[in-house]
Amino acid sequence: MSPVAAVTLMCASLTETEPAALVKRVAPPLLAGMAVTFAVVATLATLGGSWAVHANQAGRIAAMVLLALFGLTLLLPQLADRLTRPLVALGDRLSNRAHGEGGIGASLLL
Repeated sequence: MSPVAAVTLMCASLTETEPAALVKRVAPPLLAGMAVTFAVVATLATLGGSWAVHANQAGRIAAMVLLALFGLTLLLPQLADRLTRPLVALGDRLSNRAHGEGGIGASLLL
């Protein structure tokens, strides 16, 4: 059963009117409201779609920059060493802290 039919039958039983007469009175505004809602949602999706295209372009540029940076780190070991030094230091600190504590927290930390 469609939602329109369900609403019509429910309203007909509540107001004790004939369902056919109620359909003539209720259906046009209900369908008009559904059409307006569809138009509003479609318009918002169109406007949001342009935002998604711009975000996609920015994501592609960021991916190309990261890919170029990773390529440079493969070609230049000194650059790779300089870029990974903070991460290695952080891992060393976490490892030292885990060895000093013990218990389940140390296992979860590693």
